[in-house]
Amino acid sequence: MNLTNVGILIICLLIIYYLVRKYLEFVEKQRKNPVFIRDPINAKNPLLRNREDMPLPKNGNGYTLSVWLWIDDYEWLYGQWKHILHKGDRGAEQCQPSMWLHPKENKLYVFFDSDERKYNYDKIQKDKMLNTYLPKYDNYYSAYHGIKLGELKKECNINPDCASISVVCKNIQNDNHMCKYGILNLTDSNKDDYFFKYETEDKKEYIQDNYLDIGTINKLSEASSMNPNKNTKLLDDVDLYQSVDNIPLGRWFNFVLVIEARASSIYIDGKLKNTKVLSSNIKQNNGDLYVTNCGGYSGLLTQLRYYEKSLSYKDVMNIYRWGPNPWQWPEFLLLNGKTKKKFIKDRKRIDESQKFLCREGRTSDTDITEVKFTCDNIKGILNENSIPKKKYPCGPEGYSRWKDKVNPGPCKERDCSKKECCIEKKSCNNPYSHNLGIIYQCPTGFNNTGAYCEGSDCTEKECCTQEETCMLSGIECDDGMTLTPNNCGASIAGCTKKICCTDQRAREDPSPPPAKDSDSGKSSGETPTESPVTTESPVTTKSSTA
Repeated sequence: MNLTNVGILIICLLIIYYLVRKYLEFVEKQRKNPVFIRDPINAKNPLLRNREDMPLPKNGNGYTLSVWLWIDDYEWLYGQWKHILHKGDRGAEQCQPSMWLHPKENKLYVFFDSDERKYNYDKIQKDKMLNTYLPKYDNYYSAYHGIKLGELKKECNINPDCASISVVCKNIQNDNHMCKYGILNLTDSNKDDYFFKYETEDKKEYIQDNYLDIGTINKLSEASSMNPNKNTKLLDDVDLYQSVDNIPLGRWFNFVLVIEARASSIYIDGKLKNTKVLSSNIKQNNGDLYVTNCGGYSGLLTQLRYYEKSLSYKDVMNIYRWGPNPWQWPEFLLLNGKTKKKFIKDRKRIDESQKFLCREGRTSDTDITEVKFTCDNIKGILNENSIPKKKYPCGPEGYSRWKDKVNPGPCKERDCSKKECCIEKKSCNNPYSHNLGIIYQCPTGFNNTGAYCEGSDCTEKECCTQEETCMLSGIECDDGMTLTPNNCGASIAGCTKKICCTDQRAREDPSPPPAKDSDSGKSSGETPTESPVTTESPVTTKSSTA
């Protein structure tokens, strides 16, 4: 082997090394900043990405989520929270983050878990108080004086050893009400041995000051749900969410969520919409990524990207400039192992999550039987208490041959049909449905309007008028023709262009012939005109001859 061959071999090895290195770099980049959805998908169909594909934040809790959305019908599933995505457990009890569309208003909500997320508390156990004189325990309680109930709960939420709160409060139904005393039970247990019962004599001084709720409330093991379909009070905790009003409809728009340790920023089409300072650190989880479950929303979704760090404004603007269909490298990572067996397993997990995530048992777009479509709401409602939104348009009153049915039944499918929602009106040209060809007989001097009648029977006011029927017919004459005030026989239905339109040029009087001068016998170019009459003597003047 000569030196030339050795050199060629070394160059080939270097090229192979460079290509392998670049490939590994691309794989690592896609692992850290994966693109979960690369092409547009129907946002009504559910999708799942496994937790193994989700990288953890590089520095602390900061990360970025970017997605392109197209929402074409906000009335889809009107009255129900519309799921875009969430990362967490199957029921969205704990999410980081989750994105939903408001049930009725054009708003997009982002929910994020935090270290201080509120827990649920059991009903108060009257007169049951923590004993602060247990000799065999040290630092097993924390006492507060003159504090709001909400502050007590906040202290208990952030302490994993807090099992309950013994309180002397005015009203425990309101977290803003003051408590005279509050004692946190830090034993991580609610054994009866740790408590004693307040006697009536001991409570007198508190009752006199209107402190009527005296007892203990137990902290439940799970925090309050972050699923808005289940937790109707979720929006009461303003620290858990951020929202954007009036999101674009009927076009692609880019949504970017940038999370830092204690701050959240939302960008729409590269522009900063709002920033929220969080009261505590966000809380990560290792759950799966669920996309457009429970029927999702009506539209499309693409370019769902996750970044393991908080992006800068410049990076966000670059994502927007790339657009919803950017050039991109082939997928090296997420397609690995996506066998038919794995897809079947994911489908089962999606179906299982529907039972915990969705409202009123609704699972997906195919589960359409539970949605009622009515003529008052052709887009669908889930129960009788939902507010009707879009009515079937039978036609404007007085101008259409169709009118609304009285008490129509449910429609067979979405958007309904005219046959299900409308009935044909009687007409002045046919006031008796059983006898075609008979028109409404108007009194002498009145003309038949041929209008459609609103009631079950046509009336003289609707059918008869003294105006010429051509003027009521709505006929549009051609150029050079004019509408004449003629009558069309017994009914407006007999009006035609031939009857109602005449040639305007034919009706104009021809120009008079030139006048002759009596003296000269020559034609005059103008007709004679009289001068104004004076008090002295009438004088007639003639124009000059042509």
